[in-house]
Amino acid sequence: MNFNEFHNAVRILCWNIERNEVGFMTSGQWLDFQRNPTAWFVRANDADAHRIFAIIEARQPKRDKPGDDVDDQPDDEPPTYDEALAAKADADARYVRDMMDAGRGHLVKP
Repeated sequence: MNFNEFHNAVRILCWNIERNEVGFMTSGQWLDFQRNPTAWFVRANDADAHRIFAIIEARQPKRDKPGDDVDDQPDDEPPTYDEALAAKADADARYVRDMMDAGRGHLVKP
């Protein structure tokens, strides 16, 4: 399970399970679940926890290929400061090189 799948699973557990999906729960269990879904899930017997897990898994997006469950970073993670700084330095060096190759000796951007 990667970060995105885990994060989505927690969201499903906390906000997206409806009463009609958990017919195995008594009214008291449902009220306890609504008050604190994560605590209820951790304390539930194995059979009930597996039923909730099945609801969560059914709502998870399908994995595209084997190995996707190994990724622990979001795909759209922003670059670190050092990575951004290195990319800026590379872009500046390319600009200077292009200006020199074009026969322009000045380094002021138009």
